[in-house]
Amino acid sequence: IWLASEAWASSSLIAMPQYFHVVGGTIGFALKAGQIPGFREFLKKVHPRKSVHNGFAKEFWEETFNCHLQEGAKGPLPVDTFLRGHEESGDRFSNSSTAFRPLCTGDENISSVETPYIDYTHLRISYNVYLAVYSIAHALQHIYTCLPGRGLFTNGSCADIKKVEAWQ
Repeated sequence: IWLASEAWASSSLIAMPQYFHVVGGTIGFALKAGQIPGFREFLKKVHPRKSVHNGFAKEFWEETFNCHLQEGAKGPLPVDTFLRGHEESGDRFSNSSTAFRPLCTGDENISSVETPYIDYTHLRISYNVYLAVYSIAHALQHIYTCLPGRGLFTNGSCADIKKVEAWQ
């Protein structure tokens, strides 16, 4: 019996009939996929013009559209400045990491592309981090709002929020 991790337990390349004699009966562990409420809508609103000082928005945009946002002294420049600076300088690319990427126009449409960031089935790790953060937040909220006599400890006592131990 094989025990399989996420890396290959859910692989369609391995789960083929010709390999069943080897991997048949495998017990696999995989992360659950799920939707993070509002995340898809949030990502569809991300735009470098709206988030000038947000490096994540810039990286998301460049990776999604395979283009390069020109940098100004205080972050990404407005779109018309991107294009004007590009045309005036005659210099198509600013550095080696973007040497093969065209300049972003700012008019790219996030709804028109397929991206793993918007497809929730590709967000297994993000979804599980989301669940973990919410679990911790709810646990801390329960500790904070615990009523003496209704707590989980001996005689219904509550944990002191200022002295919470990891095991609690």
